[in-house]
Amino acid sequence: MNSKLIYYQIYEALKKDVADNIYNSGDKLPSENHLSKRFGVNRHTIRRALQILKNEGILFSKRGSGVIVQASKLKYKLGKRVRFSENITHENNIPKITIIRSEYRKASKIEADNLKINSKDEILLIETTGKINNIPTIITKRIIPNKRFPSFLEIFQKELSVTNTLKLLGVNDFVRSKTNIIAELADSIQANLLDCKINSPLLKTTYVNQDLNCIPIEFSQTWFVGERIQLTLED
Repeated sequence: MNSKLIYYQIYEALKKDVADNIYNSGDKLPSENHLSKRFGVNRHTIRRALQILKNEGILFSKRGSGVIVQASKLKYKLGKRVRFSENITHENNIPKITIIRSEYRKASKIEADNLKINSKDEILLIETTGKINNIPTIITKRIIPNKRFPSFLEIFQKELSVTNTLKLLGVNDFVRSKTNIIAELADSIQANLLDCKINSPLLKTTYVNQDLNCIPIEFSQTWFVGERIQLTLED
């Protein structure tokens, strides 16, 4: 290889390997030592090549696992009827939700205003992570009015689906009344939960879901790893 641009040639060779499906989405790349022997260069040169691939969103580092081939950006539809599992399975991917925190407390002013409840009313907070094809991609904080849905947590822990939980509680359909989207940088906690770097770009949506009588039933925020998700707005 031409020593002047050897790291770039390694980048192109590895990029071609991914394009040719030698390494597929979710696969772990060989170690830096293995790649060093393959290309006859030192590990520093390998790191330079890998960094370009990471910058392009082709690879990402996963704590304790090494360097992983990134999936193509997943399409996630935002509209009146947003359903996490339905969105993911529609694209032939596998969703998984994990509860990481739940608590009951009094509503804050912004929560009470969005849910149209009294600020002294109790709410249920549920924080979850969402994996797509076993890759952490989403964090969601849901605020549910506890007075209306006192058994929400118990059911949600079994169903791991807001749609199914609400159906069991008598709400057969609901729609999103509004959604705000901004960009944020991942803090250390988010980076750990999402297996991304601190200050990685995240897409944050803040939204309210309501029943068909226009009564709010959920006020929530979701953070998506920007390099793994493509948000699509629909009517």
